[in-house]
Amino acid sequence: MSKTKVAPIANASYTYSIPIFGLLDGNSDVAFGYSENSDAFVVAMGHTSEAEVWNSIVSYSFYLIDKDGNVLKTLATDVTSFSRMSDIEGHSPQWAFVSGGKVKCVCFSTFEVGAELPLTLDGKTLLSSFARCAVEESYQYAVALEEEEVLADGEVIQCVAWFDKDANLLRYDTLNVGKDIDVSYVHISAELLNPKVFNSDDAYEYIVTAFRGADEVILVCNNKGEILYEFTEDIDKGGKIAANYMIFGEEKAFFVLVYSDNNSKYTLNYYELILEDNSGNTGTALDNVETAIVFDGAELVASGDICVFGVSGQLMLQGVDCVSVDRLPAGVYVVKTATATTKIILK
Repeated sequence: MSKTKVAPIANASYTYSIPIFGLLDGNSDVAFGYSENSDAFVVAMGHTSEAEVWNSIVSYSFYLIDKDGNVLKTLATDVTSFSRMSDIEGHSPQWAFVSGGKVKCVCFSTFEVGAELPLTLDGKTLLSSFARCAVEESYQYAVALEEEEVLADGEVIQCVAWFDKDANLLRYDTLNVGKDIDVSYVHISAELLNPKVFNSDDAYEYIVTAFRGADEVILVCNNKGEILYEFTEDIDKGGKIAANYMIFGEEKAFFVLVYSDNNSKYTLNYYELILEDNSGNTGTALDNVETAIVFDGAELVASGDICVFGVSGQLMLQGVDCVSVDRLPAGVYVVKTATATTKIILK
């Protein structure tokens, strides 16, 4: 066992700085593996002007530290938010650090800035959620504009900006999300921004969450300005839309829509994604619900075999068509059926 002392690295703009270990990899341990130096690790310094440091951190700085506690490299300073970009085969991993009005895409393990993306474009604000997407042998960055545009006829327009790997603006994709929309936003992720996710053509599709009054609406739009699908309240599927997400497995991937019946019962509807150029298939991934899992906090209902596993993989419960979970202790569990896998949280 070895020990390394890491001293707080002060930031002139703030009174307090404190090391935060493991912030980049989501664990409470130090983050190794980002450098060719196997003994070096990444440390984040949280900065604040308040004595209650943990509750009031307003920016971060990131450093590469050696085993003796020396700073080998300053990766980024005064970072307000950060995220890992999707890995692209043949290219260095990248982290996006929002700092100084720009998004700095830092390459690991060279720690060079691969690109600097703007946070404003043509006078409009960009969201701080960026995605890096593989395009042929290279990659591009995609980001949605924060502000919507409302046309004279009431149509609401959302835009997604695309940049090349050197941060040059390539194009805008314009999405028409319909009328009577109070608020809407575009989901940006590298997994979603694959033109083969929902159908076999070469047009990109986008998932948009919109609200008409208190009602949540999920839209699938393409970059031609067309709404391909619109999901709203549906009693037959479980009630009002509560959430949506994607599951990517080794063999299959699903788009999941979660419906809620007065927040007492949740129905998970699964649509198997295409993810490949299937030119002989004229349908889309959203034509049919593949399966559904209904969960009301006490029982799981699905068609066929149901297995409930603990997070470490042990089988906790199993049954056919219906399984009661009221005897399980609080925690996170994995539910598997013949055609779907999801997580549930018991409180």
